[in-house]
Amino acid sequence: MRTNHKRRSIVRLMLGLALAHTPAFAQSQSWTRLADMPTARLMAGAAAMGGKFYVIGGCVVQDKGVTALSVVEAYDPATNIWQAKAPMPTARSSFGLAVAGGRIFVVGGTPSDTRSAINEVEAYDPVSDHWTAVAKMPTARSQVGAAAVGGKIYAVGGNAGHELVFEVYDPVTDRWATLPPLPTARRNAGVVAIDDRLFVVGGVTPDGWTPVATLDEYDPTASRWAVRPNAPIAKTDFAVTVQGGQIVVIGGFNRHALPSVEAYDPKSAKWTVRPPLPVPTQFPAAASLDGKIFVAGGTSKLPLATATLFVGDLDPMAAPMPSPAATGKHQEPSLK
Repeated sequence: MRTNHKRRSIVRLMLGLALAHTPAFAQSQSWTRLADMPTARLMAGAAAMGGKFYVIGGCVVQDKGVTALSVVEAYDPATNIWQAKAPMPTARSSFGLAVAGGRIFVVGGTPSDTRSAINEVEAYDPVSDHWTAVAKMPTARSQVGAAAVGGKIYAVGGNAGHELVFEVYDPVTDRWATLPPLPTARRNAGVVAIDDRLFVVGGVTPDGWTPVATLDEYDPTASRWAVRPNAPIAKTDFAVTVQGGQIVVIGGFNRHALPSVEAYDPKSAKWTVRPPLPVPTQFPAAASLDGKIFVAGGTSKLPLATATLFVGDLDPMAAPMPSPAATGKHQEPSLK
């Protein structure tokens, strides 16, 4: 009996020491789980409009095959309830998504497995719950990033030899224009806009295997690129959004699914650590709404898709930056 009591005491002591030396944010106290999405999925897109959080498209992996989704669901933070919306006309995943003129634009993507690509562009009006097909991209591609600056939508990079492609769409004229090639060849990059500047971060090399940490900034007025400090962790398959004027990179992949969250402040040109996700997540979708970050779906381990929804109230943290992660091979839900 004494021996068992002594063993239990040692275990309690060890647990106490472990907790005492664990950073506060490692316990994910800044993340709260909300109502699950009706549809589990990965490689979807997300946007926040009209006080609601929208998750669009994506895919699931079943029987060694990838099935693209057209499902659109909206979450209302006031009621903690999801509602089905008009499905996207073209089922797809790995697309770019941007908000402009009160509409959500879905750009390119793949309608089946991760090897194919389309140039269809469709716009969703949350007020009327209606989709409209608009002018197609000049270059069909998936694993493309997108963001809106000055009312125009910029489509960045892509797969299968289109890693340097840079095109812009004007919703007013319904026309696309081709811009000079990107300074960094990549696919699956995170693309956001802050203060009339376009930021492109992370992604994976053209061969589809090596995550990158590069951060580039584009000034549409001057048509000029500038190199900014690399992200602290090279990764791909993450979600990216803007909160409080900062770029927030959420989850992702480097050798394995990651829970890490990092933020870049364009004003100070510095990266900081934010509280990590409660679970490692690859291919999540995220958007900011009322100062909070909503993160939906993804996977902790392929091929299983999740339906989880987390919300984070993440203030910047003056935490030391982690060392750059060792680069590993990139895994996608494909038919390989």
